[in-house]
Amino acid sequence: MVELRPNAGWRFWLAIVLTGVGTGACAAALTLILQAVEHFMWPGAGATLLDAADQATPWRHILVLLGAGLVTGAGQIILVRLTSSNSIDITSAIWFSAGRLPALRTLGSAVLSVVVVGMGASLGREGAPKQAGAVIANALSDGAGFSDEQRRLLVACGAGAGMAAAYGVPLGGALSHWRCCAECWRCGLCYRRC
Repeated sequence: MVELRPNAGWRFWLAIVLTGVGTGACAAALTLILQAVEHFMWPGAGATLLDAADQATPWRHILVLLGAGLVTGAGQIILVRLTSSNSIDITSAIWFSAGRLPALRTLGSAVLSVVVVGMGASLGREGAPKQAGAVIANALSDGAGFSDEQRRLLVACGAGAGMAAAYGVPLGGALSHWRCCAECWRCGLCYRRC
């Protein structure tokens, strides 16, 4: 069972709420970036991205996707040189680094992936909000001085909130939150006097 410092329980629950709110705000901002990149790369009179891509010339398709490859390569080189800390893989960070993530590199990777998806690469849009949620939870854990177990749990909650925000599935987010709450009870975060 996790040992809590005095008043750690309410601080943890507050951190969960702040993680959810922050992740939602980041997901909204990342969506705006995605839409701006899509509009810039695939202009057209059509109402949808698919219509704009249908109206684009074959050369535009080739050039935009080549540009996406160049942006990805250059962006990854820059991000790796910015930090020499652990990986940005959320699952690995939770298991092997107690949820500690390099914030700048992880957020940079999130923005980079949104830009590349907006250019037409089929990477999936869920990675960026998941990374943003994990970074927010990691920062809150640092600020609150949570234990490694609490940090792992909060980072997992942040990543889950990012997935829920990416797909617009509040029921999935609620189920993920329920799972996190069950883990809180198991760790003794609910029934201890705070």
